[in-house]
Amino acid sequence: MGGSLPVTPVRRCTSKFMDLIETYSNIRKSIVAIVRKYEMGAEGDPPPEIPFILGTGFIVDDGLVATNDHIVKRIDSQPKPPNAPAEEWPVMCLMFIEMNECDFAIVPLNVLGKMIITAHDPQGAWYGDNIPDLGFIRVKAKGMPVLPLQTDWHVLQEGMELATAGFPMGRDTLTAPGYLHHFGPTLQKGILSALLPFPKSRPHAFILNVVSQGGQSGSPIFHPETGEVVGILYAGLEEPALTKEIKDVYLKPTAITYGLPAGLIQSGIETARKLPDYPLPEDTLSLQQMIESYPRNISDGKNSKTFITKLSQQSISILQKK
Repeated sequence: MGGSLPVTPVRRCTSKFMDLIETYSNIRKSIVAIVRKYEMGAEGDPPPEIPFILGTGFIVDDGLVATNDHIVKRIDSQPKPPNAPAEEWPVMCLMFIEMNECDFAIVPLNVLGKMIITAHDPQGAWYGDNIPDLGFIRVKAKGMPVLPLQTDWHVLQEGMELATAGFPMGRDTLTAPGYLHHFGPTLQKGILSALLPFPKSRPHAFILNVVSQGGQSGSPIFHPETGEVVGILYAGLEEPALTKEIKDVYLKPTAITYGLPAGLIQSGIETARKLPDYPLPEDTLSLQQMIESYPRNISDGKNSKTFITKLSQQSISILQKK
């Protein structure tokens, strides 16, 4: 393979710290929802306003999305019509792009492939899983807003503030009142509660004290002042509870959420770049070209009503229920 692909990093400030408001305005540009491309429904049903969300991911290289292994492994089981081309993937990634002061666009990114970790050599004492819960999705897009990674694990300190953003509860959060009223990820902030297995060792994971729920797997965990990604969210601890009336047992989320250090992500990126089919196809459009090629339904900023460009609906199809 040739040299590294050109990337467009999200603005990173090295001479001063930013506040979380400024940091997140940059971070959110690189967060994607990993969604079904096909939905089950009756004949004639319109496509949903937003497809089913499997999990979260974020841009770490041009055309490369980092997420979790358990999300990547769900891709093949998603619905797909029997006459669809064999090379077509049943998922896509959605980006939520700010168009102007009033409007956002939902931009679909076609999937080219998936990457999982099959072997992991930590080269030293290691207390984590044999294979970290980390995976990647290749998308057909270039000129992407790549997030900066902080791979020095010494930066991680118990008590430091961290933030994360993703899609907790999947599309249920985005459509809570029965219609699509929320566009993009949800931001949370907490502290690094524990380094695993203990401080002063190379961590295989860490605990962040935020409540995480389904759909949030694969979210970036980042420093709220520098915007550097220090890890990726991969799990949350649940505890048993009883319903009030009939005493059924169910699991409820806790504020114990687990993240993997960003050094593991960097190792995955370096391995991916060595793959023979890693270079993007020659006809790959830049993100800006993709946005410009879609029909517009954008307000001019003079009207009080905000219009949303639902670009994703051009790529969502309904599969008839049997």
